[in-house]
Amino acid sequence: SNWVELVMGQLWRTPVTVTCALGAACAKVLVCVLVLRVSVSVILGASSVTDTIFNGLAITFIADLDEMAWGMMRILFGFGDHAEFEPCVDMERQRAQVDR
Repeated sequence: SNWVELVMGQLWRTPVTVTCALGAACAKVLVCVLVLRVSVSVILGASSVTDTIFNGLAITFIADLDEMAWGMMRILFGFGDHAEFEPCVDMERQRAQVDR
């Protein structure tokens, strides 16, 4: 049990959390770039103006479905808004307990 506390204490150190946060941010940017690239290639690859408009509408519809799915996941799993997030103020006390 002592090694679990030691490992868990090390996971919340600044280098580990910063690395995880930067990795998540890079992954998010990569996904956005890939989605943008595919979406633009679908729209610009159309052979006529009507196909271009319909492809743009289809991508907009898919983006709206994504927002609805995220809203449903927030309700089902109890995810809060970022505005409601409050950092843990007892982190130093928890870190002191793990260090003992």
